[in-house]
Amino acid sequence: ILGSSLASGQSLTLLGVGGSPAAAGGSPISSIQHVVGSQAGSTNNFVAAFTNNTVGHIGVIAVRWCSATGSPITISTVTDTATNSYTISAASKASISATHYTDCNTQFAYTTSLLAYTGTNTVTVAFGASVATGAIDVFELTAGVFDQTQVGTNTNTNKPTPGSITTGTNGSYYVASGVLDNGFGFSSGWFTAGSPFTIGGEKGGGNMNNVCEFFAQTTAGAQGATFGTNFSGITGP
Repeated sequence: ILGSSLASGQSLTLLGVGGSPAAAGGSPISSIQHVVGSQAGSTNNFVAAFTNNTVGHIGVIAVRWCSATGSPITISTVTDTATNSYTISAASKASISATHYTDCNTQFAYTTSLLAYTGTNTVTVAFGASVATGAIDVFELTAGVFDQTQVGTNTNTNKPTPGSITTGTNGSYYVASGVLDNGFGFSSGWFTAGSPFTIGGEKGGGNMNNVCEFFAQTTAGAQGATFGTNFSGITGP
């Protein structure tokens, strides 16, 4: 019964943020703050709030969503209270045609030059139409440059797995973001972090689970992202 209700599809995006010249000299990129947000006030918007940003830091937003019916839904804008300008990375988008939704997606937006801001800085990810479910993870990282992304999609498994990316600078920072259409939608506890990552936000609901994980790399080189699971096989617990 559990197996028959398990949808087979997931999408995952891995993003690498490379060290700046200063970071290459011995100051690796590190996380200043990390917050998780979801739908708030409107099913067209995901919202999360971070605080007291430092000028020149990196802002990374990992976005995960599923479209309920009709045409696929895309991110329209990413804005915040501090009026930062975010790039919505087209190369970082991974999508699947899902069983319980029209599609499920992951994508990143980022800025490598946050403005100084004191107080609560609310990030809003707006979509062109109402989305069924999803979440965002917002990171403030120390100064560096956007490096590269890797996307992956898969079916008939209970955890998303992309390829890997290779950084050329010591002290880089990785963020991985995934969506699983699994037919269960446990509120939490589906995923475990793949080594050497740490789980960030995890959210379940309806028929899906989504997750974010992160890792501060010491020495440059190839690094893939995987997610573990508390369940074995596609037949469920």
